[in-house]
Amino acid sequence: MTAVASKMEDLTIDIREEIYVRAPLDVTFESLLEQLGPLNEVDTGRAMPMKLEAWPGGRWFRDFGEGNGHFWGSVQAIKRPTLLEICGPLFMSTRLHRICSTGSRKKKAAH
Repeated sequence: MTAVASKMEDLTIDIREEIYVRAPLDVTFESLLEQLGPLNEVDTGRAMPMKLEAWPGGRWFRDFGEGNGHFWGSVQAIKRPTLLEICGPLFMSTRLHRICSTGSRKKKAAH
């Protein structure tokens, strides 16, 4: 039997990280945009540059060139230098999508 969430709170994840920086807020915010964009790295320190269009509706994505890439999310809201909200699939990729979308092991997952 599969458990089904009955309330919106059961479907919501709130992830927070606090980092204290000795720099003006506007400099810190611009550094955050760079870190989420062209200076992005995976946890092993390997470069994984992203594109972040820092305006409402802007995309956050990996650009592989020639029209190829991986969409991570959209800028929901931005209020420089205090707020950046990104919504979308974020780091969820094929494996998680396959688990969430198939509903049955008999169905073939799309790739």
